[in-house]
Amino acid sequence: MAAQTSDALPKNSLHNTRGAIPLNDAFERLRWSIFEDVSKILVLDEPETRNPGLSPFEGHTIAAESASEIPLTEIAFSIDELNQFHANGISGFQRPKPVVVSRADGGTVTVADVVQQLSVYFLSYKEDILRAKEAYLEESTSDYGTDDEQVGTATICEGHGAHQPANRRVFFDGFFGIIEPTMEALPVLLWAKGEGSSSLDDRLLQ
Repeated sequence: MAAQTSDALPKNSLHNTRGAIPLNDAFERLRWSIFEDVSKILVLDEPETRNPGLSPFEGHTIAAESASEIPLTEIAFSIDELNQFHANGISGFQRPKPVVVSRADGGTVTVADVVQQLSVYFLSYKEDILRAKEAYLEESTSDYGTDDEQVGTATICEGHGAHQPANRRVFFDGFFGIIEPTMEALPVLLWAKGEGSSSLDDRLLQ
């Protein structure tokens, strides 16, 4: 079969006529604390082995892979927790518009494209995400390591007078479902330690 050119690639879920499209399984191997720099993201290597290692995401082979099983030139994402806030009619909250991940050259969206552009999106709505996760966030402790040292300011969550430490971590936890032709945007799942169970591989939570 001939390789598909970028001109023939389907676009995001708003224009997807190719049926349901799963995302690359590589996303399940990311240890990604979403408010930290992309350089701190780690990849679970050889996940089928008992004691796999963790390697930096930057420069890793999965970064250049197609983000979806069928190559796409655009993929729209939303944040599941903020979608729920909107659906529940939380006072003073307005759901952000989905982010459409694409490349300047119009080529296939890669895993790195998604990670880099979602990172910017997460930081743009950091206060709202922390508010949504407020009940599950833990105080920063020494076992968090140096990943959190770069963040030293405090965030005030609406409806609460106390300052909430901003060096609490929220992790990328995969996606809700797969890309459907009628879907506005694919929801991104997030997880905080106080929530208990996660779809993340336990080895990514150490």
